Amino acid sequence: GICQPPRNRAVAMPHITKVTLARDWDAMIARGEEARAAHPRRARDGRVDETQARADDAVDDDNFYPAHHRYVACPLAAAYHARACAAFARGDREDARTDVDRAIAVDRSVAHLTTRGVLLACEGDALRARAAYDEALAIAERTERRRWRYRAFIASLARAHYCRGCLRIETGDPRGALDDFDHARQRLEEMADAWVSARDGGASIGLAPPRDWIERARAAALRRLSLA
Repeated sequence: GICQPPRNRAVAMPHITKVTLARDWDAMIARGEEARAAHPRRARDGRVDETQARADDAVDDDNFYPAHHRYVACPLAAAYHARACAAFARGDREDARTDVDRAIAVDRSVAHLTTRGVLLACEGDALRARAAYDEALAIAERTERRRWRYRAFIASLARAHYCRGCLRIETGDPRGALDDFDHARQRLEEMADAWVSARDGGASIGLAPPRDWIERARAAALRRLSLA
């Protein structure tokens, strides 16, 4: 059930199925790390090519990420995250934790921090899981509002709220859980009208929790609240 101990379940991990297009994550990560290491701002002597840095940070009307982050860091972190999810699906939790931490080191995003929270919750570490969820949602609040129009970002918010809500039920905070589930429901409603960016690359698939999961979890929180 929704309220089983964290070690016995995996809440809202991105879906890994047999029909998912196979990708060579190892090769993609190797190429991404090469590009990251070759970037002028990561020169071994610590110096920065300011001209190149300004060019890399240029922002146009369609892309509000700095170019280096858009074309190197984001795809590399996504590859680490995907490999972590695949490792978790086959039961290799140590490898999953390692790759999630690498993804976060490259791109400290809502989705990656939420996955760290899920892994920690599955290990029974509620305190650190809650910290990961809180940081993910704090980052979302600080994020430029333009991103809130994109489906993948909204999906990651719904997942973060849902996961934190489940953890709140298990740690004796059903009222706080209800607040998170209400936010998750609102984010799902927003997804219908959200933009799908070419950068998303289907990233919203498997991120947002199904509506019936949220409703079941919300009902569980209401039951806990009525018994309090």
